[in-house]
Amino acid sequence: MKAVSFETGRVGFKRFLQKILFASVPQQNHRSPRTERTLSLGKRVLIVDDDAVVRLVTSRVLRSKGYEVVTAADCSAAIAAVGEGRPHAILLDLDFPPDIASGGGISWTGLHLMAWLQGLQNARGARFIIITNSSSEQSRERALAAGAVGFFQKPINYECLVAAIDPGLEPGSGEVFPVPQIRLKI
Repeated sequence: MKAVSFETGRVGFKRFLQKILFASVPQQNHRSPRTERTLSLGKRVLIVDDDAVVRLVTSRVLRSKGYEVVTAADCSAAIAAVGEGRPHAILLDLDFPPDIASGGGISWTGLHLMAWLQGLQNARGARFIIITNSSSEQSRERALAAGAVGFFQKPINYECLVAAIDPGLEPGSGEVFPVPQIRLKI
């Protein structure tokens, strides 16, 4: 087994996780995304988060539970993904960095994106679930008022997330799921 070292601190740990997770990804055959989607019989979940580690880990967990998963790193990719197929659930981060490629203008938030997607035919009836670093009560209340059915703080409790995706919560129920306690010795 190859030893992997990492810097201390949050950024170092994040890089360490990326090395470990991406190193274990098997090489996939090159099917088109459209072909891969038609092979899946599970419910479709769209994960929209600018953090590659969150997208990777969450998609692996959901795929292991039988879900078809599509990921998007930004708002424009999320809108395109919804245009390609109807998701059963959409997991949204609240904060996205400015789009530097487009001049770095005003960045969208997950709430702006949720409002936009709710107007698209393919997103009608989708369950919107917020996954965020924010612990603000105001953020939770705004998300639930906008139509989210769940609000998860990172790190995500995946058992509760899967329960919210399927039999889940009714919109606006306001249930907040517990954040698991993780302790690391560095």
